[in-house]
Amino acid sequence: MPWTVPIEWLEKELEKEAVLAELDQSIQSYEEALNRFWNKNIPEKAGGQLAWWKAFRSNIQEEDVLWWFSSPKKTWDQAMGWAGFAIIREGQLVDAIVTRQG
Repeated sequence: MPWTVPIEWLEKELEKEAVLAELDQSIQSYEEALNRFWNKNIPEKAGGQLAWWKAFRSNIQEEDVLWWFSSPKKTWDQAMGWAGFAIIREGQLVDAIVTRQG
């Protein structure tokens, strides 16, 4: 099931190609690190975060717009903030992934 965030958390439309390149590099680096650590026998639980990233990346379609989102300042002040990437398709949020918490 895709993550969802309130539309009012959307802060900035992003340059799609730059985000895609960053996502692809992050996924590749993380997968290589897991393979080294687990000797290419990654347990399902250890690969869960990698699976989330791959699912988010595969959900991005040509017509989509990518946005940076962040929860309100008070959530960060309480060490409960969330921020990350959101996929907007035809004006609707279809998926999001948290990249920062705190």
